[in-house]
Amino acid sequence: VGLTNLGNTCFMNAALQCLSHTDALTHYFSRTAMWEEDLNQQNVLGSGGKVARAYAELLSHLWDGGATSVSPAEFKRTIGHFAPQFNGYRQHDAQEFASFLLDGLHEDLNRQRGPKEYIEDVELDYVQRRGVKGSCEQDPVEDVQVQEPTGVNQHGRCEQPRPI
Repeated sequence: VGLTNLGNTCFMNAALQCLSHTDALTHYFSRTAMWEEDLNQQNVLGSGGKVARAYAELLSHLWDGGATSVSPAEFKRTIGHFAPQFNGYRQHDAQEFASFLLDGLHEDLNRQRGPKEYIEDVELDYVQRRGVKGSCEQDPVEDVQVQEPTGVNQHGRCEQPRPI
């Protein structure tokens, strides 16, 4: 099913077609009720669930309607309400649109309820959560081993990394 071009909205249509062919995402929205259970209308970083609802409805028209072409006009209006840079019919970057949409879906479906906990002292929190007694004598960052990539040899094969 194709998407009707609304002026210079091929950037949006390309991103929507790509995401609508992402099986797990489309299954989540169109074949299960999980997205409705995950809807977080109180998240101040989200759209009150409006972006997720508009995306679910668009997917429904794309995959369940039997049409050969679908107009994303209502979806575009919803997006434009929360991201004014996508109002109108100017050309934009497909990746920027996809990034905005995925972030909007993430916030609308975020399972974190209520205010997020802010931890001032990460080391103290780590010690308290794991019941570790005493102080940490060894810095865990010092134990990380980084290996320098050595590149590709003359035969086109990756050479083994060597410790730094």
